[in-house]
Amino acid sequence: MKKILNVILCGLTVFAMSSCNKELEETPYSFISPENVFSNEDGLKRATLGAYANFSEYPWYNTLMTFYYSECGYRYSSFGQRGTGFAAGYNNFNINNNDFLFGTQWSEYFKGIARANLVIDNASRAVSDQAVANRYIAEARLLRAFAYFTLTRWYGDLPILDKSVTSLGQEDLIFGERKPVEEVYKLIESDLKFAESNLPDQWDSPSDKGRFNAGVAKALLGKVYLTMAGKPLSKPENFEKAVAKLKEVVGTANEQKYGFQLLDDFTSVFSLANERNPELLISFGQIAAPVNNLEASIFPFFLGPDGFPGPAQTAFGFTQSFYDLFEEKDVRRDFTAVYRYKHYATGDSIVYDPTIPGYWNKTQNRIESVPRSGIAFGKFGREPYNQLPWAYGADVIHMRFSDALLCLAEALNETGQSGEALQHLNRVRTRAGATILNITDQVQLRAAIRKERLLELAGEFTTIPDIRRWGTLQEEIAAMSPNQIENKDLSPYSPKLELYPIPQREIDANPNMRQNPGY
Repeated sequence: MKKILNVILCGLTVFAMSSCNKELEETPYSFISPENVFSNEDGLKRATLGAYANFSEYPWYNTLMTFYYSECGYRYSSFGQRGTGFAAGYNNFNINNNDFLFGTQWSEYFKGIARANLVIDNASRAVSDQAVANRYIAEARLLRAFAYFTLTRWYGDLPILDKSVTSLGQEDLIFGERKPVEEVYKLIESDLKFAESNLPDQWDSPSDKGRFNAGVAKALLGKVYLTMAGKPLSKPENFEKAVAKLKEVVGTANEQKYGFQLLDDFTSVFSLANERNPELLISFGQIAAPVNNLEASIFPFFLGPDGFPGPAQTAFGFTQSFYDLFEEKDVRRDFTAVYRYKHYATGDSIVYDPTIPGYWNKTQNRIESVPRSGIAFGKFGREPYNQLPWAYGADVIHMRFSDALLCLAEALNETGQSGEALQHLNRVRTRAGATILNITDQVQLRAAIRKERLLELAGEFTTIPDIRRWGTLQEEIAAMSPNQIENKDLSPYSPKLELYPIPQREIDANPNMRQNPGY
């Protein structure tokens, strides 16, 4: 009960943009009530931005765990140099649902939902113009849809919290039962339809750069429809819906309308000097903070190789076979997987050696990394070395315009429109400097599009959700080697692995919460 109450209080302090202590034992005596926050449009805007901020202000481990949930445990991932204690359970499918780090994601995303609900339920009291109120409500509903879309792909059935919890008497919400995935997607679809109808095509003020517009709602809804066509819902009629919706944001006129763009230079998309660029649809800001870690990122510290750009605890790696998927001229290859680099402090030349496999210090003629740890991740923006691991400012990117293009290509191919699908696939490949494809066979093009999603979007929280919706997890595990696992203990495929377990502390706190099958 204390935990639920603290979620409520966290929601009430939305625009403070700081985390609540989830273990707080005493009732706080100073917080800003909804009556004060939602007394005018300024308070409403602050509350709305506070809902965005929920996905930026994670403690460092939440951002890292989001990466593990979405990018670990398939044929091209390895445990990294510091995989034990962090990524190990995700790479060998042996997750402890009672682990402290594992349980954080559920509560953090539901905190974001709670913040969004406060805006949705109180916007109309802050402003008398309903059209203005609807614009803020639309932003909050898009954020709620994003949170639920993320959660249901991880956990499946979920409690539906579609209104604010303002008292302990609302036990139907506080102790809500998990609702079927179908109902969760109905809420997501409803939220995104409202958002696309009530958000502006673009925001006028430069200070609003990064806020969601109607095009973001459409693009995300198209991706949602594509996901609904696959597992676990397996409703192929949604491929047509995905095509129709994604076509509303793709094409010269639509891209100009919503301010979307496929940048000419792939690497510039992730540049710290180019944040909030027009290719980013859903991203959450991180601020380099050498003193505290509330609004800063732990990337690249936990992903990049040690010494690039500073000390690192590389807790994720790619296999050599992933690197070999790229053509040599593909600009994404050495930007995504750091095969060679110069150590920031010593100047030593470090090169990945597949015979170890691991990094070899050519200057010192010695092994530089833990054997079998893989090739480090290098996509996120890099700053000069800071003394603290959480002191970096690379924004966390969840959806880019290239993702929308590949979603459209996939949906078109699945509806028998392979020629048109190929155009969007080749648009992404052309930007990367890769060879233009000329494939007309639907099965072959399906494989090419799936491969392209991995090459283009690796590390961007799409890999495991894609594998699950395609129904290929068993195939991925069969293709893995024990050498990809820190202790070589690779668990066999089981249907339960299509979902993560519900954190044990959520089951302990809610008598109506049930565990996923097999856990």
